[in-house]
Amino acid sequence: MADGNPSGQIQEFLHVLKRRRWQIVLPALFVLTFGTCFAVIIPKKYVVDTRIMVKESRNPFDQGLRNRNESATGREMENVESHIIHFNRIERIVGKELIDQWKEYDRADLKKRAEILDAIMENLKVEKVAKNKEIGSTYFDITYKDVDGARAQAFLTQLNTGWIDDIIDSDLKDLEAELDVLQKGKEAADRAFEAANSKYIEQARLLRVSPSLPPDATDKSGSSFINFDHDMLGSYLKAQQNNETDTALAKERLANLKKSFDNEPDMIKVPVLQEGTQFRAEILAAEKSLDGLKAKLSEITALHSEYTKTKLLIEKLQQRIADYEAKEIEVSEVLRSERNPRKDELRKEVDELGRHLAELEQESSRLQEKIREYQQKVDRGAEEHGLLSTLYASKRSAEKDQNLADEQLRQKESAILLFRETTGRLYEVVKPPRATDASREPSAMLLIAFALFAGGALGLGIALVAEYGRNSYRTVSELSTVMTVPVLGTISGIVTRAQARRTGLRRTVVGVSSAVILLGVAWMTFTWYDEERRDQLPVSVVQAIDDFRLLLM
Repeated sequence: MADGNPSGQIQEFLHVLKRRRWQIVLPALFVLTFGTCFAVIIPKKYVVDTRIMVKESRNPFDQGLRNRNESATGREMENVESHIIHFNRIERIVGKELIDQWKEYDRADLKKRAEILDAIMENLKVEKVAKNKEIGSTYFDITYKDVDGARAQAFLTQLNTGWIDDIIDSDLKDLEAELDVLQKGKEAADRAFEAANSKYIEQARLLRVSPSLPPDATDKSGSSFINFDHDMLGSYLKAQQNNETDTALAKERLANLKKSFDNEPDMIKVPVLQEGTQFRAEILAAEKSLDGLKAKLSEITALHSEYTKTKLLIEKLQQRIADYEAKEIEVSEVLRSERNPRKDELRKEVDELGRHLAELEQESSRLQEKIREYQQKVDRGAEEHGLLSTLYASKRSAEKDQNLADEQLRQKESAILLFRETTGRLYEVVKPPRATDASREPSAMLLIAFALFAGGALGLGIALVAEYGRNSYRTVSELSTVMTVPVLGTISGIVTRAQARRTGLRRTVVGVSSAVILLGVAWMTFTWYDEERRDQLPVSVVQAIDDFRLLLM
């Protein structure tokens, strides 16, 4: 660009735009065409909303009316979104109640139906309206988007309070099922009480005891039953318990002794002193002879005839002394194997403890026999009276079960009555769903305007990058800023006729192909938009457009 000249810069920029006009126009046309097609194809959804008011109600299980927050709907306040955006509930509304308005769902396969239901759930939004206090009614806004306004309105009408009706019906069915179970339980408790009472009266008459009084531990004369047998049985049981404790301790001690006995070795090593072998006398005699020979050797010279003989004798004596010293053995301590006395002691202890354990087991057998004897006496003496006590306890237990079943039945009946009286006042539709043309989104004109702006920006960006992205000088002024000598003139690029023809042909091919693509896309979009001409398009193209629209829904 011209250095420091604003007008020159603007002129150069306009010149660039003129020279790169097709690099700007073509991307802008492509973006505008595809953006317009997208604006035509994209589903225009009606945004329909509704508001419901969930009223505060009493808990039907709280007869004192103390808790106002745990009613059938109150306990589900935090789960409203999960209840409304509920796959099974939406599938029931779409597939049964409003199947006439969802033609594509009716003729779709299982996979396509699941995709339709997922798209419906994605277009649902639930929002809890904030309130200042935790008490009072709670408001919820439900928003749904659909290409069919009447269908969206009907869908929200079915959905906005349907979850509350489902909760109420579910709770009522649970209460009625519990009531049936309690009624059956009450009947069974009545039959059990009548049977237990009849048996008790019959046994009381056999023992000449008043059926209206509880049984006691006395016979017909008023004296106690077999106190002696009870005492003897108790004493033998205590003796048996002590015997079991002693037996367990004896077995544990015997096991420890046997383990110690097995671990103790049969033979042990005992240290003893062993005398050595001494050669002191022989060594002293040899040393004495050695001293004499050494003295004799010192008196003669090496030339003497006895010198060599004497020296050999000295060496023999020294060797003998060394042999004696090597053979000497000093007094030492050695180990000798002997029988282990500790193992004999452990054997005696094991034998004694085994005999004691056998005596304890014999005593245990005797005590068990005595216990069986006196237990039979006690059982025979108290059998009849024990049966009476058992029958009385069964009668009392059956009577308690009867009273409890009767009380639970009355509470359940009161809960169902209160539940039916309050269910009609649990909710209210504050704002019914309404579908209007003003609530459709997105706006086609807004998308087209955005496409026009984005296309122009893209084309302009491509042109500027292509122009200024080259590492070369474009004008004389740019070259003069870096040259030390003046620029005398410029020579334009020489273009031959063949190069001009190739350039023109390339531009013609690009223009024609671009025109074919743009006109083809525009024609397919226009043909699809006109339902009377939609049959002219291939089935695969129509199916692809429908799948794309379903993806955007």
